[in-house]
Amino acid sequence: MLTFSILAAHLQAPSAAEVLPKVVGEWVRVAPMSDPPERLTIARDGTATIRSEQFGQRSVVRARVEITFVTFGGQKNIPTLTFRPTSANGDASGALRIFFSEEEQVLWDPLTFLYMRPAAAKAELDRQRKAANAEKVIRPNFGNWKQVWSFPLVGPSGGIAVRANRIALPELRHVQILSTDGNPIARWTADVYGGAAAWGESAGVPYLALSNGWAKPLVAVSESGRPLWRVERGRGINQVSPIKLGPGNIGMAVAYNGGAGVEVFSPKGKRVMAVGNLGNVWGVAGARFRSGPVVLAGEDYLSIFSLSGKRLHQLGSGGHSSATLGVDLTGDGIDEVLGLGTTVASGLMLTAYDQSGRRLWSTRTSGGVFVDEPLFTIRAGGRLAIGVVSANGVEFFGKDGKRLGAISAEISAAQSTASGTLILRSYANKKSEWVRGYRLTGAW
Repeated sequence: MLTFSILAAHLQAPSAAEVLPKVVGEWVRVAPMSDPPERLTIARDGTATIRSEQFGQRSVVRARVEITFVTFGGQKNIPTLTFRPTSANGDASGALRIFFSEEEQVLWDPLTFLYMRPAAAKAELDRQRKAANAEKVIRPNFGNWKQVWSFPLVGPSGGIAVRANRIALPELRHVQILSTDGNPIARWTADVYGGAAAWGESAGVPYLALSNGWAKPLVAVSESGRPLWRVERGRGINQVSPIKLGPGNIGMAVAYNGGAGVEVFSPKGKRVMAVGNLGNVWGVAGARFRSGPVVLAGEDYLSIFSLSGKRLHQLGSGGHSSATLGVDLTGDGIDEVLGLGTTVASGLMLTAYDQSGRRLWSTRTSGGVFVDEPLFTIRAGGRLAIGVVSANGVEFFGKDGKRLGAISAEISAAQSTASGTLILRSYANKKSEWVRGYRLTGAW
């Protein structure tokens, strides 16, 4: 029984030799997304093994255990175990630390993952699964948004790429292609683990760009999955977005992490623009100005670049526009620019600018944990709406910045079709991930 956290404020801390026997044995991580659950085994000789399996990928981490005593949660002399991995076939860099908490529980720093003894963990996981299943049953629709189709997916969570009549969804080592009414068209293998996708065009022929995250290449494939080209930069990719370079030709704008800036690639994979030394560029998008195509880069500021790499504007204040999108709000064929602050420090403001950099309006969003691509537009209910996407759902705003409504749902991505279908993709869950289409049946 682990009673140290209760007694530590009153008694002298036990020695490491006294603590170890009390934590020997099996522990199970209590997390609804961990199925099967992650297991921690502490041996009598002071070694620990962590076994996990997620989306068919197994990981085993073995570590030495060091017992120390710290001040934690306002209490002194709380026993901790520090694991220093000695061998692994998974991601096990650095030291892992757990704190003893209430009886029969331990917590990973920083209080993210809870571990319990197997019997207690089973009861808690059963309770969580029951609650999650009940939530799925009672929320098939969202107010006037009625579900019109649903399709099951395999995790992990990823993006949604939509073009005229196709939807692309990266999964685990596969890409699923659906029609825009939710019917399966194709599913082919790819070196992806979720991640982002974006449709481009080469002389009118569609292709799909796939980004698998940190230090992975940008890969372009045909609609049937045939490899076309790849770009390896060894840099973290934060976002990939289509940019129209000319009639029938849509290239890819890429936002990098760690000061690598932004790049634009032609439909053939040739680099046509690069701007470095920008800090972390969290969001990128293409837009249409009277002068031609431009690149929008959401860093500490919202920067607008020509395809020659010249900075045309630097908008907003530092940290206030890390996501961006180009959209024609006035119907004149020229895009306005949207910037979204995605941190609390940014004020969570959604702001619209014209092509001269003049601010048109600004409105506060509800915030939350924003997804990788937090901005999109949809034409539904007789009007154009801007969608702001967080892990808790979608908040809608009119082209004048006025709030139209919201949908509350745990999602990893949202997009829309040309016909006005709203597409939502759930968080990764090995047994129940989904993508669904919704139609607005009444007023906003």
